[in-house]
Amino acid sequence: MPRHRKKRGPRRKRPDSAQLSPVQREELLTGLAYPALGQSFDSDAQRRQAWQRHRDELIAYWTTPADPDAPRGDLGSPRPGGPGLRPWGWWRYDAPEPRQRIAGKGEPVDGSPLAFGVPTRWRQLDGDDPPRHETEREYLERCNLLEPFDDPSRGPTTPPQLWNAPPGGVSLDYARQVLDGTPAMGRRIRQACQRHLDDLRHGHQRGLSWDDTRARHFHRWFDFLTLTSAEWAGRPCELQTWQAFGIELLGGWRDTKGYRRFRTAFWFVARKAGKSTLVGGVGNYLLVADGEPAAQVYAAAIDKAQARIVYEEAEAFVLEQPHLAKIIETRRDHMRHGRSRFRPLPRGAKKFHGFSPHGGLIDELHVHPDDEVVSVLRTGTGARRQPLLFIITTAGDSEESPAYEEYSHAGKVLDGAIDDDQYFPLVFEIDDEEGWKDPAQWVQANPGVGISPKRDYLAAIVRECENRPSKRADNLRYQLNYWIIGGASTWLPYDRWKRCHRGVGDLELRQQLLGEECYGGLDLAAVSDFAAFALFFPGRNMLLVWHWTPGEGLAERSKKDRAPLDRWAKAGWIDATPGRTVDFDKVRETILEQRRLYRLVELGYDDWNALQITGQLRDAGLPCEKVGRGFAGLSGPSQYLEKLVLEESLEHGNNPVLNWQASHCEVKRDGDDIRPHKPAKESARRKVDGLVASVMAIARWLKTGADRKDSVYNRRHREGKWRSIVI
Repeated sequence: MPRHRKKRGPRRKRPDSAQLSPVQREELLTGLAYPALGQSFDSDAQRRQAWQRHRDELIAYWTTPADPDAPRGDLGSPRPGGPGLRPWGWWRYDAPEPRQRIAGKGEPVDGSPLAFGVPTRWRQLDGDDPPRHETEREYLERCNLLEPFDDPSRGPTTPPQLWNAPPGGVSLDYARQVLDGTPAMGRRIRQACQRHLDDLRHGHQRGLSWDDTRARHFHRWFDFLTLTSAEWAGRPCELQTWQAFGIELLGGWRDTKGYRRFRTAFWFVARKAGKSTLVGGVGNYLLVADGEPAAQVYAAAIDKAQARIVYEEAEAFVLEQPHLAKIIETRRDHMRHGRSRFRPLPRGAKKFHGFSPHGGLIDELHVHPDDEVVSVLRTGTGARRQPLLFIITTAGDSEESPAYEEYSHAGKVLDGAIDDDQYFPLVFEIDDEEGWKDPAQWVQANPGVGISPKRDYLAAIVRECENRPSKRADNLRYQLNYWIIGGASTWLPYDRWKRCHRGVGDLELRQQLLGEECYGGLDLAAVSDFAAFALFFPGRNMLLVWHWTPGEGLAERSKKDRAPLDRWAKAGWIDATPGRTVDFDKVRETILEQRRLYRLVELGYDDWNALQITGQLRDAGLPCEKVGRGFAGLSGPSQYLEKLVLEESLEHGNNPVLNWQASHCEVKRDGDDIRPHKPAKESARRKVDGLVASVMAIARWLKTGADRKDSVYNRRHREGKWRSIVI
């Protein structure tokens, strides 16, 4: 039988060795290699041979006077420097010796490679007095290597550029400027800059090092991308200084093994700062240029539509830039580069076989109800050498969100309370509570103000905040990055509520109050929902509150209510009783137990669903009195609680469940009368039972005990004459 040969496709044409590919040209000019973008050098010998062949051409290009309007996005055509400068290849193969250091403090890593005659890897740098080397022109004069084309009359020589910056790069200049007060950034950014300078000085003691080449490599990547929207469409994606600072730190810092130091980046910045665009560029870098075989990159979000926002920004970069379009295949639901993949990942999506993310990108974490997405990405990176979880978000409105947890952790890292060398926080926020009124302080939350967002846009937002109080909370949160707990309709000012806790823990508070006189409030609500019991101690204006909820389905209700009910139950703040309903027997037992520990004078209750339990409590000897849920029953005690909060004279023990309820509880009004209730728009998932029980407890004290003199038992307890009771 005749043999049938497999039909072959067209034979690939070998590249002409006499011509440089764009990637090869980039490397000989700047020293930055991006082999994934096209034909690169296989060895240093091949690179040297190419330099010798194209030396005169490349030097002629590099010494051309710089044109500030020349495009930077065309791969292989970085902006030249001007007379008296030399490209990277000349310094690599022709320079007789390195440039001399003339001042500054710093210690390079042993055997550090050179770029433009200067070490690129540094064991230690002094940010206040960084190493300074002779200029390229001074070097050429000293070595008698100046050529006729180096005549300054041909045109100006630009300052050192990205690929030829002094040790520390653009990021060091930005850090020093911020700490000098120009621009006048907020406290958290000053802390981030100071942390960077401190690590340059002392990070080597923890095995850290700084790599200028890797910092430039990540920064330069964005020059290859082309913007696709608004007035900037068609222009190169040139990073703003605050963005360059963050990107260079992500790329430049290395751990003891030489891999990327930072595994998690949390960037907190107001809207209209180009967050999605920036994250899309980071995703493409992780897919193509980070040197990770079979990289998996995920744009994760709360739903499919949000996940696709970042993914489509990254996809648009690919479609707009021919060099990327040649090497990245775009499909309906993912992009492919060799064995590497970039996918959108909505919350709750079925995980892919072999889920092992190299990059996780999360935009607007503040809308996530729980930490499911963060946890899935973080725990999936164990097999990767240098994974990156990149989170960027605007302020939210809840302390019980994963965004606030990351925000709090970021603050502790910047304060030095937590040592976390793998965590990189950038927190752009206005320090002054009234700073949003001052245009000079807008830059603290909007580092790109003037570019994006525009100043007139922010001025209009501020005017709306002043003229329309109902819009103030959302505007301050989204546009000026204030973390607003509770909206304009929230009853209790949350900042004052938080200041009502003066550092006394709940257990310590309970010990202090043993034997003191108190009044109780009980709100049972539905048997399948929350129940709450509160004790108010009028002698000290202190509250103790207990909560119960059914244990069955608690994890699902945590997601629905966007609150960590399951975590609070594990910590003991909520008693999750077995089954689908609240176990009222446990409620009764807890009340009677507290009566033995404290002098519970009387219990106020709402009679809905309380007939049986209150009858049992009366049989046990506890006086129980009904408190009406209308204005007549709750207005007076509600106003008294409000007064204590405004005066910051209440102590609530920092109960997180009660804090959560205070952050969204509203009031209904009838003239001067008020009573607490759930927010109308979200009544199904916003609970206020603990606050209602607290108001009921205050109601019974106001009704029967407010006019009584201080109890002899309380005086004896404070004087140390009351016998101690141990819980």
